Amino acid sequence: NILAEENIGVNKFVSMGNKVNVDENDLLGYLIQDEGTKIILVYLEGFKDARRFIEIASTSTKPILVHKSNRFEASSRIAHSHTAALFADDRLVDYALEQAGCIRLNTMDDSMDYLKSQTLPPLRGNRLAVISRSGGHAVIAADACGHYGFSLPRFPEEILKKVESRLRAHVIRLQNPLDLGDLFELEFYAFIVEEMLKTDEVDGVVLVHGYQAAFEREASRTLIKRVERLVDQYRKPVACVIFAAALERDYIRKSVKIPIFSAPENAMRAFNLSYQWPFRKPSPLQVQSLDRVHRDKASKVIARAQKRGHLLLHESLQLLEHYGFSVPPHRLAGTEAEVFQFRRASKGPIAMKINRPHFSHKTDLGAVRLNIKTQGEAEKTFEKMKALGGEETEVLLQSMITRGRELILGGQRDQSFGPIVLFGLGGIFVEALKDVVWRVAPLSYEEAKRMIGSIRGARILEGIRGEKPYDVETVADFLVRLSHMLVDFPQIQEIDINPVLVFADGEGALAVDARVIVS
Repeated sequence: NILAEENIGVNKFVSMGNKVNVDENDLLGYLIQDEGTKIILVYLEGFKDARRFIEIASTSTKPILVHKSNRFEASSRIAHSHTAALFADDRLVDYALEQAGCIRLNTMDDSMDYLKSQTLPPLRGNRLAVISRSGGHAVIAADACGHYGFSLPRFPEEILKKVESRLRAHVIRLQNPLDLGDLFELEFYAFIVEEMLKTDEVDGVVLVHGYQAAFEREASRTLIKRVERLVDQYRKPVACVIFAAALERDYIRKSVKIPIFSAPENAMRAFNLSYQWPFRKPSPLQVQSLDRVHRDKASKVIARAQKRGHLLLHESLQLLEHYGFSVPPHRLAGTEAEVFQFRRASKGPIAMKINRPHFSHKTDLGAVRLNIKTQGEAEKTFEKMKALGGEETEVLLQSMITRGRELILGGQRDQSFGPIVLFGLGGIFVEALKDVVWRVAPLSYEEAKRMIGSIRGARILEGIRGEKPYDVETVADFLVRLSHMLVDFPQIQEIDINPVLVFADGEGALAVDARVIVS
């Protein structure tokens, strides 16, 4: 009914019911290949197989709009790691659909606006001309332009002079957006729209027109039909925002083939989709060959730990090394003599950690001690850790890394999406800031780079206030390796690599600490 009201044609409509033997993945695969289908709109309350949905959707050259409801179902699973604590079901849906090149929608109004945008010629650039009969609507449209990153180029002087010649009071400043509140010759509105479509400096037009049908019905209908012909003639989009009585608005919608919008914000949101769509880069879930990966050795490490349900700290670092991660020099120590040997061989301070992963907030409990500079400090710390963990306790010794930006990499196994990967700024503030993003594994190198660039703090990694940019190339490589590890070993339920220290000026990165839960 809504599509009919908006004059948008329907090629096929399917109600899946309870999906006993046909689900969204069967239908999506069919519609992607169906020649009659140009745009796919999917309403889902839950995924039958979310991972399969992402695999299929990422192959589409057609726009796929997904209205996913049932957004706030809380997870009751206990979080054993930062990665699990930071997990949010609905945000994962956002990230996974973005990874597949889909558009996530949250309301029926959004669905209609986005569908409308796809029925117009595509925007070739981000330069818009806004023509409005109301100064207030012009300002609202300009705000929406700024919000979505559109530019408002200056109108050509000859056009502004012609507009000025038609005005009565000459009190309105002529600019873009163009306020025509003092101009009542509606046929001249069509002239302005055409002149804007002709110029190479404008990629699309937003026309905001309000009228009383009792006084301007025929003139306004003629204007809108003229705009429809101009869109077809110049192959540039015009978003028509109409303020009129409901019956009149319904008549206009059903009388023209171009979409009619109810507010400037709706039109600008639709234009944003039109402009961004060609730049979307779906990332198929493809396993690729990696160098410096020793799956047999990694498998043995995981097998040893399965009965206890977790890897010890040194096992976690071994696992990372077997997958090509760089880690600081380290060794296990069960005696003071071994501590002495490592401390003596180190060129600088060391870190000491109890070799158990089940200490939450290890630093607060004394299970981690950093920046140990003397042998005396090392011996006292070793004694305290023995007392805390028991006589059989082994201590992991590491060369202290005192530079670099802290990041977190993580992963877990989602019930519907399967293995998923996390990335964000790390350190002690990770759960407070929650500046993290998720993707479905495995990742391509290009998708890993996009993932890094999508956090709010990405600007920090580019280098600010004179800092050199950090080595995100190595971090992207780490993310790819982590994603393939999760695919290769379904036994891994959760993994934190926190912190990863990334260095500036192409000097790489090091995985300093890790926590792995297995089943």
